[in-house]
Amino acid sequence: MTTKKTSSGRTTPKKDRPPPAPSFREILDMKEPNRLVITLCVRPALTDALGLAHQQLAVEDQYMARLRVGIVVERAKGVVIDEDDETMALSSAIAKHDQAKAARDAAQAAVDESSFTFVLQALGNTKLDELMRRDEHLPTRDQQDAFKKRLKALGKPQNEEILYNDVTFPPALVAACCIAVLPGRRHVTDIVPSEIPDDLPISPEEATEMWESDQWSRGELGVLSGGAWSVNEAAS
Repeated sequence: MTTKKTSSGRTTPKKDRPPPAPSFREILDMKEPNRLVITLCVRPALTDALGLAHQQLAVEDQYMARLRVGIVVERAKGVVIDEDDETMALSSAIAKHDQAKAARDAAQAAVDESSFTFVLQALGNTKLDELMRRDEHLPTRDQQDAFKKRLKALGKPQNEEILYNDVTFPPALVAACCIAVLPGRRHVTDIVPSEIPDDLPISPEEATEMWESDQWSRGELGVLSGGAWSVNEAAS
């Protein structure tokens, strides 16, 4: 901060000028593409075990809370509680709670070890349109007819058309948007540039194989394709 003299000769602080606003060219160069991450566990039995562990921990939480409240209420009523009995009951409840928490933490670690994080990045408007308009992703006549029948059944105008083949396009979009598949559960802010490979990790053929596989549920595939749509449609 600099100073300046007033008409009375006194020196007063002078505010520094703010830095100049960046040009739009600089803003264009500054913009980073949208990213999001989706983590999926490849061993569903582990996620089931984790759910049960969470439930058991919640049971122990509730029991210990009721026990503590019950002791306070009994004392407020003037009931004499044997200190040894109280200590023993609390110690037992705490031990069961700690066991349940350790089981939950172990189940979470097992899930994380069998999980993979898909890093999805927006293609940009032009590349998304180009991918959607490829011949192999254009909707078939049967798909258009089925779409119009659904519109008619819903009482909606039938002049709309679907924009892409809903069989071939979702796996292709995931393959095009997925820039890394990393082991474990990751957050988008944790990922460093060195973890992003030079080549896309999922080929269109592998994505199609995933969609046709008996091992991947419709829900899991829906999460991936929904994420690929979301990262392209989101505004940061």
